[in-house]
Amino acid sequence: MGAIEGLTRTARDLDAGDLYIEAPAISIAESFIGWTTGAARDRLRAAQNGFVVAVSNSRICSPAIVRNLDPLRTLFVLNPDVTRWILLGGTPPNVDALAPSFAVVNNGPALAEYHANLELVA
Repeated sequence: MGAIEGLTRTARDLDAGDLYIEAPAISIAESFIGWTTGAARDRLRAAQNGFVVAVSNSRICSPAIVRNLDPLRTLFVLNPDVTRWILLGGTPPNVDALAPSFAVVNNGPALAEYHANLELVA
């Protein structure tokens, strides 16, 4: 199976609403990150670090994705499987399989929202 076929197969999760997260949710994700403590904070950091590694090691790693890696890794904590693991522990989600598809699906909207906010601050 090729990379595009794999991403297409994974992207079918869009119908269930599990993969795409609205870019304005970045502020919600930031609040959630700030709220976590202890073991939940450790799992959150592991999820975010795993996200960066998985995207970096994937075929979809490109300048457009790398430029937007920070807001994407912030949004990643709101993926239902990731949030559940952060809060409850147990078996971690398969970040290597999830992260590249998540990055592709959320890259455009997250990029626009994140950089628009940076322009407002500047």
